[in-house]
Amino acid sequence: MQTIKNILKTTGIMLAGVLAGAVLLSLAFLVPVSETNRSVSYDIIEKEGWYPAVPIVSASLDTYFHSLLPGVLDGSTDTIMLQTALEPDEANVLRASMDMNQYDYYWHGYVAVLRPLLALFDYGEIRVLNSMGQLLLVFLLCLRLWQKKGMPYAMLMLTSYFLLMPMAMPFSLQYSWVFYITAGCLMYLTGGDRAQNVTGIALYRLFLIVGMLTSFFDLLTYPLYTWGVPVIWWLLLQEKDREQTYGDGSGKDGLYYLKQVVGTGLWWILGYAGMWLGKFCLGSLILGRNIFESAFYEVGFRLGVEEETFGLADRLEALYVNWKHYEYKLYVLLLAVWLLYIMALTIRKGIRGNVLGKALALAGVSPVVWYFALANHTAGHHFFTYRIYGIAVLAVLAILVGAVGDGRQRDRRRSFRLLCVWGICGIAACGLSLLAREEIHVTNGDRTYRQAALREGAVCEMSFIPSFPAVRQIGLCIGTDASEGVCRLALRDGGEVLYEEELWLSAYEESTYADIPVNWKLERGKDYILGISTEGSDGEVWLFVTADQDMPLSEYGEVWMDGYAQGGQVLSGLTYSYRPLSYFTLAFLAMTWTGILFAACMIFERDEKKDEKE
Repeated sequence: MQTIKNILKTTGIMLAGVLAGAVLLSLAFLVPVSETNRSVSYDIIEKEGWYPAVPIVSASLDTYFHSLLPGVLDGSTDTIMLQTALEPDEANVLRASMDMNQYDYYWHGYVAVLRPLLALFDYGEIRVLNSMGQLLLVFLLCLRLWQKKGMPYAMLMLTSYFLLMPMAMPFSLQYSWVFYITAGCLMYLTGGDRAQNVTGIALYRLFLIVGMLTSFFDLLTYPLYTWGVPVIWWLLLQEKDREQTYGDGSGKDGLYYLKQVVGTGLWWILGYAGMWLGKFCLGSLILGRNIFESAFYEVGFRLGVEEETFGLADRLEALYVNWKHYEYKLYVLLLAVWLLYIMALTIRKGIRGNVLGKALALAGVSPVVWYFALANHTAGHHFFTYRIYGIAVLAVLAILVGAVGDGRQRDRRRSFRLLCVWGICGIAACGLSLLAREEIHVTNGDRTYRQAALREGAVCEMSFIPSFPAVRQIGLCIGTDASEGVCRLALRDGGEVLYEEELWLSAYEESTYADIPVNWKLERGKDYILGISTEGSDGEVWLFVTADQDMPLSEYGEVWMDGYAQGGQVLSGLTYSYRPLSYFTLAFLAMTWTGILFAACMIFERDEKKDEKE
């Protein structure tokens, strides 16, 4: 009977959330907007461009889009937000709340807040207001955690905010909604003894609502943050004192906390996905068109299932490129200080077991699952999705801080053993850092060129000496009016064909450049022969070749066609996969792995006080 009541209540919460979302958006569109605020807002975002980066706040379209700077703003999406809030396509407010300028598979719940704000303030003033709101919330959260858990945990809260890039957060509406949902949940949990009292179904319903709010406000930026960070702090706030948690058996065991992490995660997903499905249903009903079709295509696209070539290597690349944002020098310094601080404390004070360790680790692994599953989205939008890794950083630091002993049983042998453990972790980390692979791009596509006809049956050949052993992609510039036929690449070692690749000439119908994914494992510096030919073409095909004696790529030799030297190279690009070339990157990765490995050791460390009692 209780199960049925819980199901009915949960269903009621979700239905109420869907209806409340539609009502709030409809009411927002009734609010008049100041024309002055509209004009000033558009002027600001137009001057900055689509993807500026703080502290510069000015850039052209592609200057920072693919960069690894942590302060890149998403002015493009902020523009969409402003237009959606200010200029609805539909005159009917209910239809407008569902249509959202035909961007209908998202809720765009931010309109319920943004449009009333635009009645009073312009985009620049909203940024100032946003700055004050975020600083106030961070200050209050740090103060509460200092009172409840002590200074190290207050510093953990502050570190989490620093890693979001405090300068970028208030300047980008796109990034702010997830922050406010997370901070609001934390303010609730840190109030009084609420974190200890909110358990069971009440805890699950809290994360159900958080998931619904995330789906309502967010446009797939770093949504998992609204679950991961609050659940970590909920875990940390369970440790009321040492005796209750570790010693006398009155506290909960590790399995209990693992179940809570899994349970809250499932209920968050239920709220997130359920609220989204509610939009599809309600929007399809009100607008009279099938939103499910476009929505499910978008889901499939973001999961990478629509692209046959999106495989394991691409998903691993998404994991790596998102973590590269933390290579920012100030972030490296911050994390290095934490690591040295914890290393010094553990050697001086010893270590202790942590019943929360496995649960924290499970929460910390969640970003890896997210990046892997949504690799198509997170690889292309890493300039903001990297913030999901903030969950993993917080989890690892929480495990390390919780591992510091009380210093009651200090002896030199134990300190020496801990120093050895740190040393072993460091050595293993150096080895693991060498396993990382980065994409290295080389091209001669910026050179002047001429055309060389590639007739049917002819083979264009040139020597190919790879600078690195693993080639992941080769790009070719080809001009053609053919709609059928293939372009064939053959890589030979002497007379033996090692690899053969095909690309349909139709790939060049709208462009003269196309990429061919490959998986070539070669010997670095060895001289191979690369042949290019066509087959089944129904039109003319010509290669773009650099000017005479212009040989910018060290990989390519001179082009030969029909036995005649062409005096240049085929316009092309190569993508290698190789370990990081920068010593700074290798040091950063070694530091990362050292912290992870020591935290992994601490997960399985038994508590001394518990051992004594046993």
